[in-house]
Amino acid sequence: LEESWRDDGLSFSRHFPPCDLDDTALGYTVLNYVGREPDPRVFDAYWKRDHFVTYTVESRGRPGPNIHALEALALSSHPHKEDLIDATLRWLRGEMVDGNHFVDDWHLSPAYVTSHAIFAFHLTEETLMERCVDYFLDTQRDDGSWGFTSNGNGLGTIEETAFALQGLLFYDRNVGHVDPEVVHGGVGFILDRYPTVRYPEMWVSKVLYSPGNIIESLVQGVLHMFRHGGPGPGTGPSRSI
Repeated sequence: LEESWRDDGLSFSRHFPPCDLDDTALGYTVLNYVGREPDPRVFDAYWKRDHFVTYTVESRGRPGPNIHALEALALSSHPHKEDLIDATLRWLRGEMVDGNHFVDDWHLSPAYVTSHAIFAFHLTEETLMERCVDYFLDTQRDDGSWGFTSNGNGLGTIEETAFALQGLLFYDRNVGHVDPEVVHGGVGFILDRYPTVRYPEMWVSKVLYSPGNIIESLVQGVLHMFRHGGPGPGTGPSRSI
């Protein structure tokens, strides 16, 4: 990541010229966690009055990149971080659907960006974090899965279930306590089908696509979280459906 870093952040490839906020914010967060913080003023180029944009030439914001930027800013040494965080939170409140989840242009499922929001709001606004946790607790299916896109069959998917579990396991480990039956139901759904199923195409570009390596890393990461620390005792009241 350090070798790929440019003055305006990161692109998804060293060979693709435009940098973008998503890759920049996520890369920044990773580098920050290992004590290698880049210049936090890199985010200034993506700021447009009251929100961030994915590319510097855009004017319209999207929830996903703003959520990733929010997490990065909360960890940063940016000289105006508090003002930027407050403004971004105001904008994100206006983007919430039904006051408890988000949808984004880059993924068909609200599970993708709502899961990431739990991480960012844990550092900045716990009330919004609790709403996102409640959204997942309220939408788990009877078979233990999560699924919001139907994919033609109305069933849950491994990917969406993994996104939900990622947020819930993080919450269980760092904030409160999630009912073990909720987590075990989701993990059981994944293990009963993994790795024999084909992942549906839910990521958005010029066409819908399914980035296998990204989804595999998500699933493996969630299973690692489950096997090494969750669900645990937590530090707050139990949360269940």
